[in-house]
Amino acid sequence: MGLMEQLTLGLGESPSTVVKRGWQLRERDLRKVLEARDSDSNAAERPTRGNSEVWPLLSHHRFNPGSLFGLGESGQVQEKALSLLLAYDGLVASDPLYEVAAAARTGHREQAIADLQRVVTQIAEVEPLIAGGLIRFTSARPSFSSPSRQAVTDALGLGNMIEFGFSNFEMAFEDVVRSGPRAEAEYVDELGAVFKSLSLRPPRNALEARRANAALASAVIYVSWQLAVCSEDSACDLTLTRALERHLLDEVITRAAPGFDSSSLQQLRGDTRHVRTLAAGKIPNLDTTNLTTADALALRRDGAFESFRDKLKSAMDQLPKDGDTLQDAGAAYSIFRERMQEAARELRESGKRSKLGNLMKSTSTEVGLGLGFSWLLSGEAVPSATAFADPLTKISMTVMSWLQGRRALSGRDIAMRYFATMGDRTQQ
Repeated sequence: MGLMEQLTLGLGESPSTVVKRGWQLRERDLRKVLEARDSDSNAAERPTRGNSEVWPLLSHHRFNPGSLFGLGESGQVQEKALSLLLAYDGLVASDPLYEVAAAARTGHREQAIADLQRVVTQIAEVEPLIAGGLIRFTSARPSFSSPSRQAVTDALGLGNMIEFGFSNFEMAFEDVVRSGPRAEAEYVDELGAVFKSLSLRPPRNALEARRANAALASAVIYVSWQLAVCSEDSACDLTLTRALERHLLDEVITRAAPGFDSSSLQQLRGDTRHVRTLAAGKIPNLDTTNLTTADALALRRDGAFESFRDKLKSAMDQLPKDGDTLQDAGAAYSIFRERMQEAARELRESGKRSKLGNLMKSTSTEVGLGLGFSWLLSGEAVPSATAFADPLTKISMTVMSWLQGRRALSGRDIAMRYFATMGDRTQQ
C-alpha cells in the first residue's frame, strides 16, 4: 500500500475528490489517515532502473529548492513536477506524511491537521502522475547516526559540527559582534579553518562567516541525506541544487578513495576531480497559465520530447564508452555536449510543428545532469565489505554503493553514476 492508498483509505475518498468537494479535514480524518499509514507494514517494492534513467530524489527539506511537497503555494507542485517530467524519466519524492505523523506524535495535533490538509491538496494536483507511475515516494529518513549518513559527515570531518558546531557558531554571532574586533577575528578564523579543510574559500568577516556557516550547514544536511538514501535505494538519483552541494559530493568521493590521506588532499585537488556538470541540452519552458495535467502528459508523450529523451539516454550510454580513460574524458564530454546541442535544436524545430507547440515558450531551461565518478574506486580497487568497521572504508562502501547502484563494475570499468541538478545550474 502506497501513499495514495493510505490517504484514500483514511479519508474514504481520493485526495482529488476531497479537494473537489472542499472538505475541511478534522481530527477524525487525521486519526484515520495515520492509522492507515501505521497499518501499512509492507515495504514498497523498489523498481529496477537502467543506467541511463534519471529519477531525481526530491527532498523534504523546505530550505532547499530540491523539495517538491515542501512548497507552500497551491499550483507550484504540479507546475514543478510537470516541467521536470519533460526531461527526466520520473520523480521520487520524500513521503510528505512523515511530517504530519511527527507533528501528531509530539502533540501538535492542530498543526498536523493543517499539514495534512496541505499534503492532500498538493497530492491532488499530481494524482494522475502518481497513478501513472511517474512519481513514487520514499519513506527513507536516515538519521545522522545511521551508518551511511554518519560515514558522509565523518569523512568530511564534520561529525562534531553537525552535533554542536553549526548551531554554536550561529548562537555566538551576536555576542561576538558586541565583543569587538578581536572576538570577530577569532570567530572568522575558527570557522575559516573548517572551510579550508574542505578546500573552500574561508569567510572574510563575521557577517560573511555567519552566512557561510548557515549555507554549509544546510548543504551538509542535504547532501548527507541524499547520499545516504541513494546509496541504499538505487531506484532514485542524487539531486543537487547548488554549487556548494556539488563541491561537497566531490570532497566525499575524493575522501572515499582507498588509502586516502588528508595531508595529501591539496595535492589531489590539483589534478583530480570527481564531479562534473554536463551540458545536456535545453528544453522549452511551458506556458502554465492554462496547462492541464492531461496536456502536460500528452506533451511528454509527444514525439519531439520522446525523441529528445531517447537521444539523452543514448548519449548517457555512450559517454562511458567514449571516455573510458582519463585522457579520453575531455573529448567524451565534448562529444556528449555536441550530441545534446543537436538534440535540443531538433526538439525546438519539432516542437514548433507539434499540435501542442502553443504550450511552449520561446525561453528554455538547461536539463540538469551531472556525473560522479572515481578511477580510484574502480574494479579491484574497491575495499571488501568485511573491513566495514574502518571509518574510511565506511565512506568507501557508501560511495561505491551509490556509484555501482545502476552498473556493476568488471575489470577496469570506471565507477560512475549520473545525478540530477536543479536550482543553481552554475557550470563547474
